[in-house]
Amino acid sequence: MQRLILGAITLLAWMPLAGQPQREDAEIQARIDETSARGGGVVSIPAGRHVVGQLDLKSGVELHLEKGAVLEGTSDRSAYPKFTRPYSEGDWMGVVIATNAHDIAVTGEGTILGNGWTWVDLATHEAGSEGLRPRGLVFADCRNVRLEGFKLLDSASWGIVFHKVDGVVARRVTIDNHCT
Repeated sequence: MQRLILGAITLLAWMPLAGQPQREDAEIQARIDETSARGGGVVSIPAGRHVVGQLDLKSGVELHLEKGAVLEGTSDRSAYPKFTRPYSEGDWMGVVIATNAHDIAVTGEGTILGNGWTWVDLATHEAGSEGLRPRGLVFADCRNVRLEGFKLLDSASWGIVFHKVDGVVARRVTIDNHCT
């Protein structure tokens, strides 16, 4: 993996792997954390398929999906740590989540693929399955959220959840979700 930093912009460039792609959430999360700790910037996901578990978007970070980038949620249940809000029902998990964050964005011409069809059979065999399937995007207790240009496809549960969020701007976001 090659890492390029241009000013406040963090770019990730992956070499394609032969066969089944490995999960990349640990590397992407490290770049999100590093970028937020530096005061913010852009974490750019290049074209190609990138299989991930839950990503936690932090304050000041824009997650940018370049044209042709597919951020694909894994079907591995253990890759989605649940978090519980004290004033809401149930546990939440998602491909991309943000809690107590501000000045955050998900942008670009790429796609977030929830891989929801892999969760359908799993969901019908468990009690209370609604809380056990990851949402596409979850924003809780956030301020200044911008969503722009990307596609969200086949989330395993609700596509986008906003809970106690102040200041949302959404432009040219395509949501196509037939899995729930």
